[in-house]
Amino acid sequence: MSKEVHPNSLKNLAPSFTKENAREMQLKSAASRKASSDARQALKLTMKDWKKYKEDVLDQVDMNSLDVLKVLMFKALQDEDFDTASDLAAKVAEYEQPKLQRRELQIEEIGADTLSDEELDSKIRALRVV
Repeated sequence: MSKEVHPNSLKNLAPSFTKENAREMQLKSAASRKASSDARQALKLTMKDWKKYKEDVLDQVDMNSLDVLKVLMFKALQDEDFDTASDLAAKVAEYEQPKLQRRELQIEEIGADTLSDEELDSKIRALRVV
């Protein structure tokens, strides 16, 4: 009598290594390490670029927050990250476009009994813009 392993047994969770399976896992692990290494290198290059940019530009020129947003937007466009670029463009547009000026309304309550007929008639004509 052979003893079968129940499908819900914890023994089914144990990895079963075969030569093919082990080789496949080894290749996956190597690819993962390579991707991680490439990401670290890209980050190092980005940091080097930022330090160089800081030395060349930021220390020489006064930049405000709008200029920083523009630089980030152009960098996102270079990296073809259009979602980030459009978000930054919307923020830049808010600052570049003139804001709508606030109009203050003055409400004046005038009773008809305090005005003469001529004053009342002139006020009514002034209100009729049509």
